[in-house]
Amino acid sequence: MADLRNAAQAEERVYKQDRHRLDALPAVAAAHLLRTTPLEDDRDALCSEIVNSLRNPDREVREIILQNLTTAICPTPDTETCFAVNQPVLAAIRNILQEAEANERLLTPAAQCVEFLLNAGAVLRARHSDMGPYDQILGVVMDSQAPHFWYLRRLIELHKATFTFHANKFDSIPPQSSEALMGWSTLVTVSPMRDYLSHLALIRVRLLHMLLAIKEGSMRADEVVTTNQAERAIPKLTAFYRDFHIGELLATTKVLDKSPTSDKAFKTFIRSGRFGEAIKDSDQLPLSTQNAQASSDEVRLGECVPFAQYCDHGLLQRMGEGNSEVHRRWLYKVIVNGIRSAAVGVPVATLVGYLCDFVERAFCLREGQPHQLSEKALTEAIDKIERVEQAVKAGEYKGVEEQQRELGDVPFPTPDK
Repeated sequence: MADLRNAAQAEERVYKQDRHRLDALPAVAAAHLLRTTPLEDDRDALCSEIVNSLRNPDREVREIILQNLTTAICPTPDTETCFAVNQPVLAAIRNILQEAEANERLLTPAAQCVEFLLNAGAVLRARHSDMGPYDQILGVVMDSQAPHFWYLRRLIELHKATFTFHANKFDSIPPQSSEALMGWSTLVTVSPMRDYLSHLALIRVRLLHMLLAIKEGSMRADEVVTTNQAERAIPKLTAFYRDFHIGELLATTKVLDKSPTSDKAFKTFIRSGRFGEAIKDSDQLPLSTQNAQASSDEVRLGECVPFAQYCDHGLLQRMGEGNSEVHRRWLYKVIVNGIRSAAVGVPVATLVGYLCDFVERAFCLREGQPHQLSEKALTEAIDKIERVEQAVKAGEYKGVEEQQRELGDVPFPTPDK
């Protein structure tokens, strides 16, 4: 952590834009290490890094940490066994929620706090651990009389009614909200979470309504959201809503029916069509969004949600759920050859090269379709496994280390050439 912190600080002297991302980097790394850290002392050290960032006065730093805490709860056996945060982390989250209760401009980070508490609580419930501290914080949210906290109460109700953590099912709990909204059109086809996704969209669109109000002067700017911050955020948010078709989540469900009467202006913003027109036509906004749009790669990335399916355990889950003989045969060869290679002492680099070789084929990565499986590619992969297996036995297979020694380094050009 110290080395990463020093590297981030050194980079800040060079990279002057969006420095909050570098400020958050050490705590982001700590969050993702939690699910593979079984020792309490090591976990406390990671949590200390996270707490420091959750106390950062920069709202954007805190939001990055909260997003990554939720992302770190990837449905795997490691998560079910190891993932936990200590009391100081929960205290920092409780403080953010208390600030948000008094200031609706903090509704987005408050919603991220609740997302984390709900997913983490689902993990603890699955392993029959103490839910007390988590339930206590969520209970405070449920008991709050703040009108804008209705959005959090509804989020809690929908999550508890929809999700149950399963270590061997990568879509058993929802991704963090930005990821979920990027891939909502995929998620609604594989799990019963449309109402939950629609509510996430509602919270995010409410943020745009608030920023427009600050920009136009009908809501007072403060140290949490300045006018300059609102102006910078509006184009990015509008592009996100437009490019990922977020309006469809609001148009097909009655998501506003139960919202508080005090949010009349927000309801009018959606029902009058102003939101829909705003994301279709940048001239409807007080700030141009012509140069703000997601790249084609970012839009395509939405097709790969949830990203948890591409971690090592997620890949095995997808293969294990295959019904065809080809899927079963492929998975069998992976396991058998892995055991055999370990048993005969094949170098790790050779085994890695061996596995990467056919995984790329099996998942059609060369055709640019990482979210699809091809029966033909799987059959070819099995044939290649058998050829590679024969080469390994004959001592002729060249793994990563052998190829490096034979080919040498790649001569990358230097900036001045």
